[in-house]
Amino acid sequence: MKKKIGIDLDKTLFSCNSIIYRWMNTFNFNRGKILNYHVITDEKIYKCSVINKIFKFLNPNEYTFYTNAVKTINELSQRGYEIYFVSNRPCFKSVVAMTVDVLKRSGVKYDKLTLGCNNKVDFVKFARLDYFIDDIEITCKSVQKETSAIPILFSPIVKKNGKRLKKGNLSTFQSWRKIRDFFAKERKDESQNDQKILQY
Repeated sequence: MKKKIGIDLDKTLFSCNSIIYRWMNTFNFNRGKILNYHVITDEKIYKCSVINKIFKFLNPNEYTFYTNAVKTINELSQRGYEIYFVSNRPCFKSVVAMTVDVLKRSGVKYDKLTLGCNNKVDFVKFARLDYFIDDIEITCKSVQKETSAIPILFSPIVKKNGKRLKKGNLSTFQSWRKIRDFFAKERKDESQNDQKILQY
């Protein structure tokens, strides 16, 4: 059975050099009591080129993917993992169109795109995800506490002394290369466990 990896978008997969974008990402959305989300399919994609030209944060050309993010995700996809992008981005026509465009231009492979998710922890449980990668510490801690999934905190900020920030007992990584190494170790450990089972 394929394992599923949930991945946040903003400040985890990519970022944008825009004042409005940075302002929007300062908000910590409260968890909704009733899970609500929208799986984006082809019929939900629109063209909003005029708006994209007006607002920088809606222009796909203004987005920058974190180093090795696309490469790592594509490798995981090729190795049989199911990739779920999960974001609380609103399902406005312009936001949907821009998000899909950004992902297409990058060449990143994924199985499902979910926007407007008001409760990522409940979604992790509902979708039965095995891993969840996010840049918000409280979300990762809640996933760790309330689900069977393994949370991975993406924290690219480095202290002046160069040491990695410690986030309790969370698996915390500053780069996508380190996340790739983490999954390589996971596969190796699983393979060794399978061999032990076969020996018995």
